[in-house]
Amino acid sequence: MINIKTPKEIEIMRGGGKIAARILKILADSVKPGIKTIDLDMIANEQIKNNSVRASFLGHAGYPASICTSVNSQVVHGIPGTQILKEGDIIGIDIGIFHQGFHTDTAITVGVGKIKYESMELIKIAKKSLEEAISIIKPGIFLGDIQHRIRNGTGD
Repeated sequence: MINIKTPKEIEIMRGGGKIAARILKILADSVKPGIKTIDLDMIANEQIKNNSVRASFLGHAGYPASICTSVNSQVVHGIPGTQILKEGDIIGIDIGIFHQGFHTDTAITVGVGKIKYESMELIKIAKKSLEEAISIIKPGIFLGDIQHRIRNGTGD
């Protein structure tokens, strides 16, 4: 069952989303050749502390990090570690925070240095698909409606 949020709860969630977005931007801006994925997690930890929020992922079902990092073709929710990012990689970064009783989760995929045209297109089309889906989300929408909008909205 989905609980309908009050205007006050929505404001709290919006505040958490803004914090998570700021942290995610810092992480995306930190991506460069030579950085380890664990370094990104350390940056996230510092920002989480500075914003007086808590990492949603850390400790959940034993998860050992505050963010998830997925490099190139790795499946989502990869654990940050000693992997060093190199020119041409793409990395997905996922962060969840707990703010005033609510969890907020956001993610981004960015290129490491100069990336291939195909990688740029993948990121661009995925973002456009997300925007198309968000544009029609409302009560009563079915998954098939979203699939149809993404398929037709992106020109595929």
